[in-house]
Amino acid sequence: MARKKRLTRKPLSFATKIKLMQMNLDSGLDLLDKKLSHEEKIKVVKFCLSHQRNIRGTAELYGLRYAHVYQWVRKYEAGGEDALIDRRGKRGKGRRTLLLEEEQAEYDRENELERLRKLQEGEDGEEDEGDSE
Repeated sequence: MARKKRLTRKPLSFATKIKLMQMNLDSGLDLLDKKLSHEEKIKVVKFCLSHQRNIRGTAELYGLRYAHVYQWVRKYEAGGEDALIDRRGKRGKGRRTLLLEEEQAEYDRENELERLRKLQEGEDGEEDEGDSE
């Protein structure tokens, strides 16, 4: 039975903590567990790109995971600042949803036509009764 390796993060050096405080991000104590805002991600990515795309150095400086910085830089280069927006949990209208809406609209149209037919038959029936008197 293989055991999973636990990744331990290196403690931030005093100099790194000072730099983090100067950059107005966070105290630098728990950035690995903190969710960064959109603006903070942009700041990290721009810093990385202005320093010869040094992802490892940027991740260490900001106390972040290499993989996160790498993904943010990749997304930023592919789609700009808007690509860094977290869209999880916000579903767009997919094909299935559109089909269901079309089916519902057709069902509603058929029900409305049926209602109008019954209404018209009822009016026709009342006119026939009125003529026989």
